[in-house]
Amino acid sequence: MEVHRILSLDSGGVWAMLQVMALQKLFGLHARGHDVLRRFNLAAASGGGSIVLAGLAMNMTLQEILDEFFINKANREKIFGKQETGFFKKAARILRHEALKDVLGKEHHAKKLGELARLVTEFLICAYDCDRRRPEFFRSANNSRSASSTGSWDPPLVDVIHASATSQLNNAHALAIISKTRFCDGAAGGLYNPVVAAVTEALANNTDASKIQVLSIGTGTLDRPPLDTAEAEKKSDQQAIERDMANAIFNDPADSATYVAHVMLKQALPGTGTKPPIANGSVVRVSPAIRLDGKSAPQGGIDPAVFKSLAAMEKSAVAQRSVDAVRKLGEAWLDDKVGNQPIRSNRNFECEIGHDKASGAIAQWNALAGEVTTRAA
Repeated sequence: MEVHRILSLDSGGVWAMLQVMALQKLFGLHARGHDVLRRFNLAAASGGGSIVLAGLAMNMTLQEILDEFFINKANREKIFGKQETGFFKKAARILRHEALKDVLGKEHHAKKLGELARLVTEFLICAYDCDRRRPEFFRSANNSRSASSTGSWDPPLVDVIHASATSQLNNAHALAIISKTRFCDGAAGGLYNPVVAAVTEALANNTDASKIQVLSIGTGTLDRPPLDTAEAEKKSDQQAIERDMANAIFNDPADSATYVAHVMLKQALPGTGTKPPIANGSVVRVSPAIRLDGKSAPQGGIDPAVFKSLAAMEKSAVAQRSVDAVRKLGEAWLDDKVGNQPIRSNRNFECEIGHDKASGAIAQWNALAGEVTTRAA
């Protein structure tokens, strides 16, 4: 049966390095971007995931993407930005756009998505139009049945990545601008995880749902059990509630986007009562799940202090200690010492659909893709 495979990469700032590490586990440390992309009919991304997708489109090796975009301090600060003040805060947009041009290089930054698609696969990159207050989709297939009547424009790669990977929370002056319109990360439009947009794109273009297979790679989520009454009262002030609600758009709860995609593709659902999780669906979610017990819950040999900092860390963090902590999390997660995010879990965070270990999710994707064994990193 001919299949239609989708690669979906979440937002997540520097935490998108976890996506590169997962791709290395699947396809090998030094697999080239085009070799990875040719396995898929469509590659979708938002935010930090668009940075990873740019590296794949540039045909960098996975190790080069990890080293040059995330480990290299100078490049990391160029790509993801530093907290600027004064004049530099107002100039941040221009500085970041020029930095992205430099990092993407002369050979690639001016290329269009349509041009890149002719080399490898179709692209769908999600952003948010801050002026029209609506999601924006940059796609390589301008003739897509899912595109609006004004969707025929195809900006240069550097503009698309700038639009998708710019956080609206850190600096309003730094919003990306394309054709006099301001853009930011697709999370503001509910596209932190672009998997639903990607599945919609495929279905809108008459792809048979039974032939669609999705590899959705995230940047980590936090499973936090409810606080007891005393703790909840301490955190019940209005500002804290508003802050939590604002931050909610930058998280992908286990029962959200990948579950919706699972249902859209008519995959099996669990019945009532206790049953083994449904683990053989065509949507595969690969993303670490940091689970807390309300205090600190060290997992995988990670020092409790590091673990606590991970739970509180912003996705936009660029400090070396933050990157080191995220990398250690990724290593523990891919070694099954830290949990994997299910497609759906119950109120006790027990897996009902998907996989609660990375090895299980990777094995399922390999089975769907016809791979015999997992390529060890």
